[in-house]
Amino acid sequence: MGTVLSYVAQRFHFDVAELEAGRGQTIGYSDALHVKADFESNHLSGTALALYPESHPLGVKGNLFPCQVTAIRDILAELQGVIKWGGDMEPAKESTFFIDVSPHSTKLAQVAGTLRQWRLTPGKGAGTQNIEDPQRISAAKKLAGKQAA
Repeated sequence: MGTVLSYVAQRFHFDVAELEAGRGQTIGYSDALHVKADFESNHLSGTALALYPESHPLGVKGNLFPCQVTAIRDILAELQGVIKWGGDMEPAKESTFFIDVSPHSTKLAQVAGTLRQWRLTPGKGAGTQNIEDPQRISAAKKLAGKQAA
């Protein structure tokens, strides 16, 4: 799971918005027991990632430019739907990404294995995608239709 969530952060950094230490928080595991939306409880199991939650709070939608949303949708499609985006949830939280399959899912294991292989392969992985490729856009739109809350 950590492999997949760290890849989300890498792709976010390259394709959505640069992650900077002084700009805001990045939250993975949290033992905070107070959650305002059911999907936020994924932080309690370490199966969620929030990138700049102060900038993208719960219930606020539309904080991202269309090109950033396109990049997020591409990330989700590339990861074959094992990650879900809080921007598609009700209430929305555009900063949050979480594992949307069982921890024992073979699909999750396959995606993680592919990501580990990409780390060893020049020209593969985060920072190498053309998110404007029509096939990628089509795949991203198809998955968005399936994952919408």
